[in-house]
Amino acid sequence: MKEWLKHKYGFINIDDENVYVTKTGNWSEVSGLKEKNYKPFKFADFRTKLKIGIYLFIVFGIILFGFISNILSGNISLLIIVGLPVLGYTAFQYIIPEFGSSFVIPKNKITDIRTDESDLYIEFLDANDQNTSNIFRSLDQKGLKTINKVKDATNIN
Repeated sequence: MKEWLKHKYGFINIDDENVYVTKTGNWSEVSGLKEKNYKPFKFADFRTKLKIGIYLFIVFGIILFGFISNILSGNISLLIIVGLPVLGYTAFQYIIPEFGSSFVIPKNKITDIRTDESDLYIEFLDANDQNTSNIFRSLDQKGLKTINKVKDATNIN
């Protein structure tokens, strides 16, 4: 069984042995994933935050430049007033998967799976055998059905 589903910040890939949380949903990405492990500081997370900060700085810089040049020229264009916020929203939708994390959850370490409307709650033991939980938001109906199949197959509450 190989299934995948989309959530707000990325994808969940599921096979017979593991549940993979990825940013892209690409199956080639799952081979290098490790179990979730609590670390107070990870350089990869810093690099991701830096990349997001640079994207946001560039987008807001372009929006601010557009508004200022539009006001200084004396021509207040409707295209600029509407277009720049749309550009900002589009850039945000492009960047949002970068907020997600990537890790693997072995199915035998999952202790509880719950769904609530379009949200998924998974409790599991991490790499240090500490009880950990994750919430995945904005799953579609196909994703919720897939999770229920996984829940039934793993005999979890």
